[in-house]
Amino acid sequence: MAEFDPSQAVSDLISGSFTGQNGDYAVILFVFGVLIAIIIGAAVFSGYIRLILNIADFAHPVARVRAIGNPLVEKDTLETLAGSLSAEEITENLRKFGYGLSSHRVMNEEESGMYFRREYYLSLEKLLDTVPKSVRPFFEAYMKFAEAGEIKYMLRALRGGISPKTVPVGMFTDRINRRISSTKTESDIRSILYSLDLIPEEYDMEDETLQSAELVIDRHLCDSLAFASAQVDVSLAEPLALFTGHLIDVQNLKNLCRAVSLGLDSGHKAMLMTEGGFEFHGDSLKSLSMSRTKEELKEACRSTVYRDAMENAFREGASPEKELEKMLLEVSDNLSSRYHLGSGPLIRYAYARRIEYENLTATYTGVTERMAPEDIMGMMVFSEET
Repeated sequence: MAEFDPSQAVSDLISGSFTGQNGDYAVILFVFGVLIAIIIGAAVFSGYIRLILNIADFAHPVARVRAIGNPLVEKDTLETLAGSLSAEEITENLRKFGYGLSSHRVMNEEESGMYFRREYYLSLEKLLDTVPKSVRPFFEAYMKFAEAGEIKYMLRALRGGISPKTVPVGMFTDRINRRISSTKTESDIRSILYSLDLIPEEYDMEDETLQSAELVIDRHLCDSLAFASAQVDVSLAEPLALFTGHLIDVQNLKNLCRAVSLGLDSGHKAMLMTEGGFEFHGDSLKSLSMSRTKEELKEACRSTVYRDAMENAFREGASPEKELEKMLLEVSDNLSSRYHLGSGPLIRYAYARRIEYENLTATYTGVTERMAPEDIMGMMVFSEET
């Protein structure tokens, strides 16, 4: 075979001449080029196939949550409910949204809270039954927040010498309820919490305050949610990671708003922080935790997506928690629109269901106690969009 001349081989390949001194090399280049084209084509085709399969996987669950909707985070709907003149009227209005309330009996605050929690948990369990397996671990991790809410309520009640009435959800069953109620030591409670994956293995509850334990639970659940979103296929992970990052930011900002109001020092504030936020992480999170006043906290958020929420949070009569939850609802709305063929609508539905539960409890209690409609609306979180 003649000595290889690259320029002549390429020239032969372009001209279609596979004879001559470099013809053999031109054939090799041609075959190599064809193989590269086939590999690239297969990769592109595989990507399209995966995209189509993902869309098909999400088609049914997305259609389902869109059909159900979240009407009780819409301002107009809530104004109608808040304007109900009696317990009978609000009961009748809620029955239109599928709530099987008795029209012959008014529930007290505890009963209504349990009823609406049960409905909320049932909706999450039904969602878990329909989401694609590819993202199921994320929604299982999200449901842990509901389990933790019941257990926190139970531990507070037991510490206060009260027998709590809880609602089973996920792994928090009646059997777990009885086990916690009968425990005698912090070590036993820690063992139960660890078995439910609500605390890290190394956490020791001895001599810890209940507030510290709840903070550890929240941080562990955020870490678990972030881990679950990171385990999802890269083509599906972005909306899950974005929601998780914003949720962590909002939790940190809620904690800081309370800490600033209570005048806690920077050491206590740093302990309240959870890493992994969308806007605040690493040095920016450390800097945020150094905020000493409401003005400093607002300034730290000035160049972030939380600017407006934090400006509103400290206005007279405003609730920082409600303003931040409203911000997270807007984030979920955006994710639902941006990732409408994937998990976006499922994320929005899951988060909005929690807001609906809180709105329902506030509305039902407010109407039955004959509060003014505007006062009831002031206790709720809703989307301004119709």
